[in-house]
Amino acid sequence: MVCNEHLGRLVWISKTSGAPAEVGIVNEIRSSTVTDLCSFQRSKSGLHDNTVGKKDETFFESDQAELQHFAQELSVWIEMMCEELEISRLHVFAPLNFNNILRRSRSSKLSLRVVEHDANLAHLSAEELRVYWIIAGHT
Repeated sequence: MVCNEHLGRLVWISKTSGAPAEVGIVNEIRSSTVTDLCSFQRSKSGLHDNTVGKKDETFFESDQAELQHFAQELSVWIEMMCEELEISRLHVFAPLNFNNILRRSRSSKLSLRVVEHDANLAHLSAEELRVYWIIAGHT
């Protein structure tokens, strides 16, 4: 599973002699309402906007609520996919901040299946994920 604040992709990897032979996208779920948290954090730090005040705090609270909502939807979806596809161990690659939110959203049953990795790979194609998997030594 690769995911970020906007997208979750369930990915399969077939191995041949310890190295991934193929990688494919099984299914994906997208959030249409979550704003770009990274852009907001750059803005909040003053890189794009020097105004900090009540408006920014309200925006941040709203953004956090949207992220939490997507994380809950994603967790339910992941659990359904694990049941449907009989997945006993699921590696989840997500940015650290989103992994933290996902962790709070998971059921205890799903938590037993998940191995977390702090990496934003959701934007990569299936071929790029295959290369990443080999280079990172996840065989």
